[in-house]
Amino acid sequence: MKFSIFGIRVYISFLSVALLTLALVLSCGDNHMIPVCIMCSAIHEVGHLVFISKFSGKPSSVSFYPCEVRIVCDCSENTSFQDIIISISGVFFNFLTGTLFYLLYSITGSKVLFDFFVCSFCIGAFNILPIKGLDGASTLESILLLRSSARIAERIINILTVVFIVPIAVIGFLILFLSKNNYSMLFIAVYFTINILSKEMR
Repeated sequence: MKFSIFGIRVYISFLSVALLTLALVLSCGDNHMIPVCIMCSAIHEVGHLVFISKFSGKPSSVSFYPCEVRIVCDCSENTSFQDIIISISGVFFNFLTGTLFYLLYSITGSKVLFDFFVCSFCIGAFNILPIKGLDGASTLESILLLRSSARIAERIINILTVVFIVPIAVIGFLILFLSKNNYSMLFIAVYFTINILSKEMR
């Protein structure tokens, strides 16, 4: 699906629409965590868009894939510091809004606000990991490029990706084996792997 809004080309893959539809169907009834996660993920991407627009101007395109939102812009004139800020801005927005949700929860006692707090902080925490395809790796790469070559920076990121994904996968299998029905950590490991493969294939 392709269209333009405010001069920005938008592409939404069929698989993304299918997964979103499935998520909304599964969220019917009392299960509101899926919409909460979708909204917190949207907040994350808004953080990137705000600072991309500030430093690089309006993006030329935004593409939605199952494991990624890809924002294309002309960042050639950006300084290394600006690249770092753009990379970490999504995490910053998650932590900022998560703190706000917690303050509102402490005042109102609303469970939904608490769920927003937990989800926002979890999305921010996982995105800050130095795993290829995540904001943590992009931020670390921008920092490494200040002192080393692109080849060395990529090698370090690849090593850290394996160092973090393998334990997450092992813990996921152990949790699944012990609980018989808790797929959460294993799902996260699969998500990271799909995210990396989808980037490598494009």
